[in-house]
Amino acid sequence: MAAGRESKVSLDVSTTPETGPTGRIQGHVTVNGYPAPDLVVTAWSGRCHRGTTDAAGRFEMDGVRAADQVWVTIRDKDDSDPTDNRVLLSKSVAVKEGETVEVKLAIETAPLRGCVVTAADGKPAPGVLV
Repeated sequence: MAAGRESKVSLDVSTTPETGPTGRIQGHVTVNGYPAPDLVVTAWSGRCHRGTTDAAGRFEMDGVRAADQVWVTIRDKDDSDPTDNRVLLSKSVAVKEGETVEVKLAIETAPLRGCVVTAADGKPAPGVLV
C-alpha cells in the first residue's frame, strides 16, 4: 500500500466460534430519542461481531470474547465499500465471562450550516462532502 494509491484488501472472516471466555452484548440504539432500526452494529474484541438493529432499535451479539475494552460501533449502513466509514457512534464496554452487557447508545443530531471555502482564495469549494 502507498499513500494516494488504491489498494484492495480481502479479509477472511471466520465462522468458527470464539475460543476462551465469552459474554454477550445487547443494547438499544436511538436517534433523537426514537428507536433506530436497520443500523449496523459491530463489536470488536479480537474479531468482529456484526448485527443490525431491529424495528425497536435493539441488537444482540452472543459469543463476544471477554475483554476489558470491546468497541461497539454503530454505522448507518452495511456497505461493502471499505472507504465508506460512516461511523455514527462508538463506545467501549467491558465484557465479562458469562455475563450480558446492556449498552444504550443515543445518537443526537443537529443542523449544520456554513460554507466550505478554499484556503487560497476564500471562495466556495465545489464538490466537497461534509
